[in-house]
Amino acid sequence: MTTVQTTISYQNERRPQIGVGQVWAYDPVIRKFVAFGGIDNSVSVLGETWEFDPFTRIWIQKDPLTPPSDRQTESLTYDPVLKQSIFFGGVDDVAVLEGTFGYDSAAVKWNDLQPTGTPPPKLFFHRMVYDSSRARHVLFGGFDETFMVVFNDLYELDTALNTWTLRVPQTTGIYEALPIARTPGAMAFDEKRKLTIMIGGSDVNIVRQRDTWLWDGTGWRQQQSTILPPIQQMSQCTLAYVPVLQKIVLFGGEVFPTQDNDRTWALDENGWQEIFPIDFLPNPERTQRNSASDGRRMFVFGGANTVTSFNEVWAFDGFNWNEVRSGFEFNNTQIGTDIVISSGARLFNQP
Repeated sequence: MTTVQTTISYQNERRPQIGVGQVWAYDPVIRKFVAFGGIDNSVSVLGETWEFDPFTRIWIQKDPLTPPSDRQTESLTYDPVLKQSIFFGGVDDVAVLEGTFGYDSAAVKWNDLQPTGTPPPKLFFHRMVYDSSRARHVLFGGFDETFMVVFNDLYELDTALNTWTLRVPQTTGIYEALPIARTPGAMAFDEKRKLTIMIGGSDVNIVRQRDTWLWDGTGWRQQQSTILPPIQQMSQCTLAYVPVLQKIVLFGGEVFPTQDNDRTWALDENGWQEIFPIDFLPNPERTQRNSASDGRRMFVFGGANTVTSFNEVWAFDGFNWNEVRSGFEFNNTQIGTDIVISSGARLFNQP
């Protein structure tokens, strides 16, 4: 790997207004992140579709065929079978929604997948991840359409058969009773352990939880740890698997009543431990519900605190956070090099 100096100049850029309520996923076919939905500065829901190129650092708003209705939703997961980014449900300005939709980046089109089987009810504040070991999208928890009931149901989507299944987890032997009904704090799939990780969140009375659960496709087990992130970091946070660490990484969290959510944590089979990045941190502290991995780094987008909302992109490589500023024009660089800017921070090109 060659390190070169480069000249960086800012260009006029367009990007989503604020990163609140959007969901995004990494699409390896186009090597870009796909973002959908969210709310604007007037707190109206959006139906915009954007693509972000982590190499050029440029946002492009797309004009896809047959887009879903405007909404904010909770999780977007890439499906390698369909080669589409998938989400379920969400909420608009007046109601909680249902429906399973996939974004085909090659065709620039949203598809209403209309799976058979037992689909989830109308849901919001649920979470969904893709289990690559079993080729299933795993959805857990969330509010119903009344905003009065939360669930601990677990659904799986098999896109090869285009079927939703309501799973009945085992609760005997090595498995435990089900996690309490909640809006999950965050979920991610651990590629090393082949487990879906679900943490924290809040129950129907908005009592925050500080637990860690593992789903292996058969049942739930609770993972104990002598060290835990602060309770506010286990709600309205984000998780992603970081390959260089072979661990799940947590960032963000609730900003009320206290702000102690700018710390970075990692989880493996030995439990939680805090990571102390070398240099930069996303600042200021914020809730953070959007993250995805490009296979090397954890990318987070936007977030909000009690004062304002944000629309930056940050990347964590396992050791340090760097803001991935869009609108850069790179001179005298080549594929496969690290770019060093005057501050000393590294911005990594795609190999």
